[in-house]
Amino acid sequence: RRATSQIGSFAHMPPLLLLPLGLLPALCAGFDSCPWPNAASSATHSSSGSLRSMNTPGLPQRSTGGRARALRLRAGDVDDSPPLLIVGAGVLGRRAAALWQTAHPGAIVYGATREADPQRQSELRAEGITPCVRSQFGTAELPACKHVLFCAPPGGNDDYAAEVGSALRMWDSGDGDGAFVFTSSAGVYAEQGGGMVREGSAVGASPRAQRLLDAERRTLDAGGTVLRLAGLYTLERGAHSAWFKMGSVASSPQTLINQVHYDDAAAAAVAALLRPARAEVLVVADD
Repeated sequence: RRATSQIGSFAHMPPLLLLPLGLLPALCAGFDSCPWPNAASSATHSSSGSLRSMNTPGLPQRSTGGRARALRLRAGDVDDSPPLLIVGAGVLGRRAAALWQTAHPGAIVYGATREADPQRQSELRAEGITPCVRSQFGTAELPACKHVLFCAPPGGNDDYAAEVGSALRMWDSGDGDGAFVFTSSAGVYAEQGGGMVREGSAVGASPRAQRLLDAERRTLDAGGTVLRLAGLYTLERGAHSAWFKMGSVASSPQTLINQVHYDDAAAAAVAALLRPARAEVLVVADD
C-alpha cells in the first residue's frame, strides 16, 4: 500500500533505512504551544491538499545514522508535571514514557499491564515507570489521568473495544486540557493495489480490521485521538527481520511497504497527547 496524510507523507522506504522524523512538526501545527525548541523547517499537507511550509517549534531531531536522540527541553517551558497513564507498557509505550518524562521532569508515568509480572514490573520501575495492572482501573489504587495512551496490541484481547472502553474510563477529560490517544494500525485501509490513502480513505471489513475499527469508534465517540500507525520497526525488529530469516521472499521487487520507527511513533503519540483533546484520526509513517 502507498499512502499520504494531512500530517506528512506515508513513506515508501526500504525497511532498514532509519529516517529523519518528519511528521512531528505537522502534528504540532495545531498546538497553542509545543514543548520542544529549535525545530527544523518542514512541510505538511493542508486540508485542501496543497503543501505549505512551516517552522514549528518542537521537532526532536534524529542523529546521523538513524539513532534517536532524546528530546531536550528549555528551562521554564513546562511548569507542571502532569501524570500519564500508558495502557500497554511494551516497546512503544516505554519509549513514549521516556519522552514524556523528558518533557515533564518529575511527572508520574503509570505503566498498565494485563497481569502482574514481577520481573516486568521491576524493569518498568528501573525506567521510572510506576507499574500497575488493568484490574486496578476504577479503584482507589489508581487515579484517573488527564493524559492516557492506549498502545496495547489487540492480540489476546477477546473484546478489544471493551479494553479501550475500560481505559477511557481512566481518562479525566473534564476540563478539556488533556487527551486520550489510541494507537491503531494503517492496516485497516481497504486499498490493496498500490494506490494512495489518506485518513478518510475506505477501510476494510476483515475481522482484524473490524476489531481495530470498533476500538477506534469507542475512542472517537469519547473525544479521543486515533493514530493509525504504519508497520513498526527498529534496527533489530520489524518486517525486515522476518524477511532476512527467510533467505528468499516471494514478492515483487517493486512492492512498497509503509513503515514507522518506534521512536517516531512514540514521538507522534506524545505530540498527540499534548494537543487539546479532539476526535480525529491521524496517519503516522516515516516521511
